[in-house]
Amino acid sequence: MHATLADCHASVQEAVKRALEWIGRGLCRRWPGDALRDYSTALDILLTIPNEVNRRVLLPYRMLALATLNEQSMIHPAAVCQAYERRSVVVHEGRVDAEAQPTTHMRSAARDCVGWLAKFASSAPSEDHATLLTALDTPNGRAAAINWLERFPDPWSQHLVRGITNLRK
Repeated sequence: MHATLADCHASVQEAVKRALEWIGRGLCRRWPGDALRDYSTALDILLTIPNEVNRRVLLPYRMLALATLNEQSMIHPAAVCQAYERRSVVVHEGRVDAEAQPTTHMRSAARDCVGWLAKFASSAPSEDHATLLTALDTPNGRAAAINWLERFPDPWSQHLVRGITNLRK
């Protein structure tokens, strides 16, 4: 059975609709920096709760947790980290490297998260967006994300493991 947006809680529907608008903007951009900014905005809409701490740890962590819960493959966390770092260069310095790979990673991540969030939300339609994302921060959700991350030996994945371990209970 495929989840439809109508099956989701209204706050999830709104997040997905807003994220899809940003993905659409990114697809129309000529300059890769604009596209990178638009795709990262879509991810922020899907995966953050207002006034949350440790956002840099939680964004890729939630992507991993959603992917794990939905038994899907996942873009490597280091690719997401690099894409966010390049997004910061675009926003703060107004320049982008000629390489388009970070933009591709960010677009794929945003598209994947739309599907994962809709699927996860439709399994518990009474839950709102914030509650669903908070549920990923349970001990079981954290353990699943840490198990996944430990498959990757790179420094960013190890950084995420430390960050998740140190999150407030």
